[in-house]
Amino acid sequence: MAPLVDPLELKLPLLDRMYKEYPKGEAPEILERLAELFRRADAFVVVSGEYNHSIPPGLSNTLDHFLEE
Repeated sequence: MAPLVDPLELKLPLLDRMYKEYPKGEAPEILERLAELFRRADAFVVVSGEYNHSIPPGLSNTLDHFLEE
């Protein structure tokens, strides 16, 4: 079964620093786990409702923490 990433359950803080901006090994544990999951993934399927003609803020915040991953 594929892992499910739920922004509500992650409770990430609002974007202050992207994952890549932390020194190696100093990112919060949840960001380290998500980065590893994203690096291993072959693909992503995003399922989301529309929020004001865009994606919900929680999803945007979660995705904004990562760039290269």
